[in-house]
Amino acid sequence: MPLWKSKKIQTLSWSPKIMSKIEVINSPCVGVCQYNNEEVCSGCFRTVEEISQWTKISEEEREKIMSQLDARMEKLF
Repeated sequence: MPLWKSKKIQTLSWSPKIMSKIEVINSPCVGVCQYNNEEVCSGCFRTVEEISQWTKISEEEREKIMSQLDARMEKLF
Protein backbone atom coordinates (compact mmCIF):
# COMPACT_ATOMS: atom_id res chain seq x y z
CA MET A 1 0.00 0.00 0.00
CA PRO A 2 1.46 3.40 -0.92
CA LEU A 3 2.32 5.53 2.12
CA TRP A 4 -0.12 8.25 1.02
CA LYS A 5 -3.06 5.86 1.42
CA SER A 6 -2.49 5.44 5.15
CA LYS A 7 -1.42 8.91 6.27
CA LYS A 8 -3.81 11.05 8.32
CA ILE A 9 -3.62 14.64 9.47
CA GLN A 10 -5.58 16.32 12.24
CA THR A 11 -7.20 19.67 11.71
CA LEU A 12 -8.74 21.85 14.35
CA SER A 13 -12.09 23.50 13.72
CA TRP A 14 -12.24 26.82 15.52
CA SER A 15 -15.38 28.60 16.67
CA PRO A 16 -15.58 32.20 17.90
CA LYS A 17 -15.52 30.86 21.48
CA ILE A 18 -13.11 27.91 21.49
CA MET A 19 -12.02 24.96 19.41
CA SER A 20 -15.18 23.04 18.56
CA LYS A 21 -13.81 19.69 17.39
CA ILE A 22 -10.82 17.80 16.09
CA GLU A 23 -11.26 16.27 12.65
CA VAL A 24 -9.06 13.50 11.23
CA ILE A 25 -8.51 13.85 7.48
CA ASN A 26 -6.78 11.35 5.23
CA SER A 27 -3.85 12.94 3.47
CA PRO A 28 -1.50 11.60 0.80
CA CYS A 29 1.30 13.94 1.93
CA VAL A 30 4.65 12.20 2.49
CA GLY A 31 6.63 15.34 3.29
CA VAL A 32 8.42 15.53 -0.09
CA CYS A 33 7.17 18.75 -1.63
CA GLN A 34 8.73 19.15 -5.07
CA TYR A 35 6.74 20.34 -8.05
CA ASN A 36 7.13 19.70 -11.77
CA ASN A 37 6.22 22.06 -14.63
CA GLU A 38 2.55 21.06 -14.36
CA GLU A 39 2.59 22.00 -10.63
CA VAL A 40 2.13 18.39 -9.51
CA CYS A 41 3.96 17.35 -6.35
CA SER A 42 6.37 14.44 -6.88
CA GLY A 43 5.76 13.27 -3.31
CA CYS A 44 1.97 12.99 -3.16
CA PHE A 45 1.04 13.62 -6.83
CA ARG A 46 -1.52 16.32 -6.01
CA THR A 47 -1.64 19.68 -7.73
CA VAL A 48 -0.77 22.89 -5.91
CA GLU A 49 -4.46 23.81 -5.92
CA GLU A 50 -5.53 20.45 -4.49
CA ILE A 51 -2.95 20.74 -1.71
CA SER A 52 -4.01 24.26 -0.78
CA GLN A 53 -7.71 23.31 -0.68
CA TRP A 54 -7.27 19.88 0.97
CA THR A 55 -8.73 20.72 4.39
CA LYS A 56 -11.56 22.77 2.87
CA ILE A 57 -12.96 20.23 0.40
CA SER A 58 -15.37 17.42 1.24
CA GLU A 59 -14.31 13.89 2.11
CA GLU A 60 -15.87 12.73 -1.17
CA GLU A 61 -13.74 15.19 -3.15
CA ARG A 62 -10.61 14.07 -1.30
CA GLU A 63 -11.40 10.40 -2.02
CA LYS A 64 -11.92 11.22 -5.72
CA ILE A 65 -8.52 12.92 -5.89
CA MET A 66 -6.84 10.08 -3.99
CA SER A 67 -8.29 7.56 -6.45
CA GLN A 68 -6.43 9.38 -9.25
CA LEU A 69 -3.01 9.51 -7.58
CA ASP A 70 -1.70 6.11 -8.73
CA ALA A 71 -2.39 7.02 -12.37
CA ARG A 72 -0.66 10.39 -11.92
CA MET A 73 2.36 8.65 -10.38
CA GLU A 74 2.60 6.28 -13.35
CA LYS A 75 2.57 9.24 -15.79
CA LEU A 76 5.42 10.93 -13.93
CA PHE A 77 7.65 7.87 -13.53
